[in-house]
Amino acid sequence: MYAIISNGNIIQTLLKWNPRMISSILQEELELDIKVHFPDEANVPWIINEETKIFQVREIKPEYNPKIEELTGPNWEITEDLAIANYEVKPLILQIAKANLIQQLSSERKSREIKDIKVTVKGQEVTVSTDRESRAVYASKILSIGDLTAYWKFPETWMEITKSDLEIIISEIDKVVQAAFDWEFEKLNEIENAADHISVDTIIMKEVVPDAV
Repeated sequence: MYAIISNGNIIQTLLKWNPRMISSILQEELELDIKVHFPDEANVPWIINEETKIFQVREIKPEYNPKIEELTGPNWEITEDLAIANYEVKPLILQIAKANLIQQLSSERKSREIKDIKVTVKGQEVTVSTDRESRAVYASKILSIGDLTAYWKFPETWMEITKSDLEIIISEIDKVVQAAFDWEFEKLNEIENAADHISVDTIIMKEVVPDAV
């Protein structure tokens, strides 16, 4: 990162060396008749004149908890050959911290809806996906099968299924989906009722999956 400095003030920072932008700033904002090229990056720290310099930037960012804290700044310190950006940690406004968590609820609930579950059909355990496409397929089939049977391919085997078998599958899928919505509703209440930053920080959003043994 680079900083264009004029009279001890940071005029512009750039993530990478951009001759066109640097030339524009020097010419239009600082009224300097200078055209910058890519090889000029080797001149940094570049003392253009007594007032104008281009230095590399060093960012100093302390560790912080983005759930309840934010970085503010930077406060600039300009040395003989470096521009140092110092950031400070401050607590987030409580309502903003809570709003940030609420925004995550929908996506987290959707991730909880989608999983592979085991369902016992005709005495055999088969794998069924609870994703929305699979749910739609099962729901459509139960409306059309009536008193007939249908051959269905599960990951483990082919099986001849009936409406009763589909009802079992859909019932198990519904349990997973409803549990996801119940989680979202309970978590929303937990967030809204959090009275302080400590309470917000203790709210667990991601499901911890234990390592396989």
